[in-house]
Amino acid sequence: MTQAEFEAAAAEYREKKAAAEQAAAAVEEVADRLKAEMETRGVEKAKAGIFEVRYQLIKGSRFDSKALKADDPILFTKYSIETESRRFMVA
Repeated sequence: MTQAEFEAAAAEYREKKAAAEQAAAAVEEVADRLKAEMETRGVEKAKAGIFEVRYQLIKGSRFDSKALKADDPILFTKYSIETESRRFMVA
């Protein structure tokens, strides 16, 4: 890939990412309207033509590694593993 092609690809990426973010914002706005209506109706499931809309409370639990690190740093270190990842961005 030439430098000009690289620069064009970066510009194309930024344009498409901006369009995707705009689309995601529009989707979120519609979802917020649906959620508000579900709350107004006081329901977790509703039919919308051929669709079923669900807005349900999901309960879960997760391990609080920050608290373990504060309470017992030796145990935290003993069971911690190092991970690696790569972040991609065009700024």
